[in-house]
Amino acid sequence: RLSLEYYDLTPSERKTANFIRQGKRTRDIAALLGLSRRTIESYRLSIRRKMRLQNRKVNLKTYLSSLT
Repeated sequence: RLSLEYYDLTPSERKTANFIRQGKRTRDIAALLGLSRRTIESYRLSIRRKMRLQNRKVNLKTYLSSLT
């Protein structure tokens, strides 16, 4: 459902979003994907922007989990 509703997410953002939904932390996701923490933080910000969650007090994990 994530890819259907938010088709403008890149494949890397989708992977990151799925890990966030599973409850993984930024540093864990970075280690799993072989990327820096800063890259994952950038993906998280981009996901929030594309889902129009900027400047809203919404937990990203909770929001992503509600999409399933």
